Amino acid sequence: MSAPIYDSAAPAPSVLQDARAAWRSRSLLRVLVARDIVVRYKRSVLGVWWTLLNPLLETAVLWIVFSQVFRFAVPGVPYAVFVLAGVLVFNCFRQTLLGTAGSMAHHADVLSKVRIAPAVFSLATAGANTITFGFTLLPLALVMLVSGVAPSPALPLVVPVVLLLVVFALGLGLALAPIVVRFPDTLDLLTIFVPLIGYLAPVFYPPEIVPERFRWIEHLNPIYHFVTLFRDLLYGHGLGHPVSWLAVVLSAGTSILLGRAVHNALRRGAITVL
Repeated sequence: MSAPIYDSAAPAPSVLQDARAAWRSRSLLRVLVARDIVVRYKRSVLGVWWTLLNPLLETAVLWIVFSQVFRFAVPGVPYAVFVLAGVLVFNCFRQTLLGTAGSMAHHADVLSKVRIAPAVFSLATAGANTITFGFTLLPLALVMLVSGVAPSPALPLVVPVVLLLVVFALGLGLALAPIVVRFPDTLDLLTIFVPLIGYLAPVFYPPEIVPERFRWIEHLNPIYHFVTLFRDLLYGHGLGHPVSWLAVVLSAGTSILLGRAVHNALRRGAITVL
């Protein structure tokens, strides 16, 4: 089989062309999403049960450290529900970002032999993480039931929030994927620095403990708005703060548009070094 030929002088595809290409690849996407989920757990003894156990174990550790040792208290909701909701949202962002950023490098053998849009692998990773997030809602529902926390009437609105979160992470991952191919150490640096974004958002601590003079920094973090909006819609009494809705929509829209532009500008050069 001859190596694929990528024309560096060819114009970048339009948004509509990208959308049509993604639709034509929907069968391949379904296969890749299923394979991603199967491969993720096939060597593990507990398999897909880790999807449920991971957030529960992480929440148990955080609950012991911050609720029992440091005595964090969250008004109106048990700390276990508060922290599990935050952990699920942030883990979805982290896993989608790292997975999509490494998608071109992880599929170098395929991309060097078959002409296929590299973004397909990023889309497949994002789709697999979205499905996995759906499974992780089961332990959250169980913890809420045990804690006596009733879901909000606005609960269905968490669906667009989660989809916007995945789009936000996908946009960042698309921009980083060609860079990871050229500079593989980028992925290791991301693994170290992405958790810092979680530490700067109220994932495991109540936002009120941040001093007033520093809260504007906290609010600049898009993850702050995704986490607080998810919690508001999960067990709150309203439809979420309008500023948070505006922030998550703008974050997702800006990220996917810029990410796609950077990806299209850099992908041909990255493929030549695979």
